[in-house]
Amino acid sequence: MRHSAAPCSQAFVDNSAQTTVDLTLATTYVPGVRALVETLVLLTVVQIFLAADVASHSQVVTVAAAVLYTVRSLWHSNIVDASGCAVVVLVALTVNTWRVELEDGQILVHHSVDLVWMLVSLAILLHDVLPIPLLHAQVWMHTIVTAVFIAMHAFMALAFEDNFTQYLRSAGFVLLSVFWTYTSYLKMTPGSVTLHECLHRFVLMLLAEWYIALLFLILSMGGLLFRVMTFQPGSRLHTMCKPNVLSSKNSGGQATTTACSTPVQPPTVDADTQHQLKLALEARGLALGTKQRR
Repeated sequence: MRHSAAPCSQAFVDNSAQTTVDLTLATTYVPGVRALVETLVLLTVVQIFLAADVASHSQVVTVAAAVLYTVRSLWHSNIVDASGCAVVVLVALTVNTWRVELEDGQILVHHSVDLVWMLVSLAILLHDVLPIPLLHAQVWMHTIVTAVFIAMHAFMALAFEDNFTQYLRSAGFVLLSVFWTYTSYLKMTPGSVTLHECLHRFVLMLLAEWYIALLFLILSMGGLLFRVMTFQPGSRLHTMCKPNVLSSKNSGGQATTTACSTPVQPPTVDADTQHQLKLALEARGLALGTKQRR
């Protein structure tokens, strides 16, 4: 039986296996572009149907969610969850539509909540690069904090926004999520970047006042650039290929095996272990020399 290994970017494996991300391939960035295009197309279609008054807002949102669910099930990417980002945008803008109908009161309190949330989101964004023990919280703590702020905004009124502002919010959220995802693959293992972690960091873009969201967009872009600058030159993932479960037949009828790589980081050896290995090698060399003289 003849075996051949294919590049990991060309391998198709089951969902349980981790995939690798090669940032040198142009095709790697297709899911990121798709996330932005899918979200903008979604907003355009929703606005057209609402302007034509062919259905109510809840009906349009329900149909759009069903379409996104189908698209995500059939064309899901392990790099960027494009349809997942679109669903988040759809839900957030629907909530904002309801918030417009609330009575506007305690504006100072609302702005204070948004500013505190912005600082918390920036802290979560930079928690892996800043040497501050308080920021190194568990993921479940990030989830709870984000859920609390989202729930608070259900009781906070929002001024009416035109379509252009909604497009800017949506594009900003998707761009930040995509940028963070790809830059995280420089340091983190594939499969460790998920949609809910994007929500921890950037969902404020969709719910806060537009001027606070704009300020957050600028600060987040600076934070992402800072994360990239703090990565070590050799921190990029170097992978090794090992056999996987996929096998097929080539044009000659011979069986081939497609391999997909799993990130394997080189082991670290401390100074004491290195010294012991050196002594062991020297002793082995002396023993071999004595045996040869005999």
